[in-house]
Amino acid sequence: AYQWNTDWTSTVAANKYRLKRDDFTAFPYGCSSAADPYAPGLCSNGDYGVYDYQTTGEVKTLLSTQAKLQGKFATAGARHQLTLGVDTLRRRDEYGTYVYDLVGTSNIYHPMAVPPSSGTTGPVSLQRKGDERAVFVQDIVSLPEQVQLHAGVRLTELDRVTTGAHVNRASGLPACARFHSQL
Repeated sequence: AYQWNTDWTSTVAANKYRLKRDDFTAFPYGCSSAADPYAPGLCSNGDYGVYDYQTTGEVKTLLSTQAKLQGKFATAGARHQLTLGVDTLRRRDEYGTYVYDLVGTSNIYHPMAVPPSSGTTGPVSLQRKGDERAVFVQDIVSLPEQVQLHAGVRLTELDRVTTGAHVNRASGLPACARFHSQL
């Protein structure tokens, strides 16, 4: 944060998050010997299906930034607390095809080990990306007689690409509220 004077400050922040994951999970689900092997619940004799989920080389990355200027001033008998700012968010998800196979049956009364799937995960590539850019303004106006008005607007542009779909849109979100405090 930088203090310009007693009434005005500015801040800049950034955050980067990166997750790399290889996931090998076996889990119970449903009565695999039923007509619908994905039906929830156990079989009447305690049997259940064991599913093998595998994904390798998954990488998820987020980068966010924010810069804002905050200050206070007075005009025509009203006190203002003003915030002006910009945000960005960048997301990238890389993964391949996963394995999700029914690999056997076990029983809650007589547990049995089941072998893992013989399936293999597919090559990793960029599957989803998204970029957001926003500007925002907020003003808290303090009026005589303990009345405060809160007003603001946020304008956001979103650009998102997922396998088979592309979304690009801009939107505005206005907000306004009035508060009255009693002493």
